[in-house]
Amino acid sequence: MLMPGQIIGKIRNTIRNGKMCGYRCEYCRSTVREQLVKKEVFKHKTGFVILEEIPVGHLG
Repeated sequence: MLMPGQIIGKIRNTIRNGKMCGYRCEYCRSTVREQLVKKEVFKHKTGFVILEEIPVGHLG
């Protein structure tokens, strides 16, 4: 089982390696770019997931 720090590291590596950014959105034709999210909280069946300072793709 992966620890939270390992999961965040895998997400960052995937985005930085260009697999999730730099392509065209199939709906609006904008380009997906990386954006750093300061904090995001999600409800999960066993509690909450808190992401801090994680890069995500956004349209730009």
